[in-house]
Amino acid sequence: MSRSQRAGFWARWALRDARSRWIQVLSISLLLALGVGMYSGMSSMRDWRTSSARASFGELRMHDLRLSLPEGSFVRQGALMDALQRSSPRAEILSAAERLVVPTQVDASAAGRSIIVPGRLVGAPVGTRVDTRDVTLGRGLTGADDGRPAAELEQNFAQHYDLPASGVIRLPGGRSLRYVGQAGAPEYFIVTTPGADFGAEANFAVLFTTLRTAQRLG
Repeated sequence: MSRSQRAGFWARWALRDARSRWIQVLSISLLLALGVGMYSGMSSMRDWRTSSARASFGELRMHDLRLSLPEGSFVRQGALMDALQRSSPRAEILSAAERLVVPTQVDASAAGRSIIVPGRLVGAPVGTRVDTRDVTLGRGLTGADDGRPAAELEQNFAQHYDLPASGVIRLPGGRSLRYVGQAGAPEYFIVTTPGADFGAEANFAVLFTTLRTAQRLG
């Protein structure tokens, strides 16, 4: 059999096989078209997405460098700032802040609807100039909230469940925490959890509060 005959044979065989399995062929074709279209569309927006993310991070003063302690360990408040003051690169650092980040469970159930998800309690000094937040509903925390339990609820979680601008959520041990507003933060523009790239806001809640409140509740 010559080369041209072999090519003709394979072409007839492929065409016959495609006709007998036209549903699979159509499904694969549509999947490929969708994938190629999404890749082309997202690639064409790469420069815009990069500049938009950079502007958003800059507007909320997202940290450039973060020092984290080993999981489960703690230090005295002010110890890390003292170490920073004594370090040689101090002159190169414009702003710094200590935060307390601890895992928790958030119960936002209301009106007969059960909403219980794992979450995170993020405590930072009031008025910090690092990792600031954009309050989209309600109000932000002020110095008056430093001595009483109050928080801002991460906006993606709140919007997913259409929660009110302010309200009360419950933490482990039956403790209640009042949230005074909904806010967006640089680290949570897109909420992700292990094993999920998108849509994690349905199963993860972040509470932004003062450092003193986080120390009490953590």
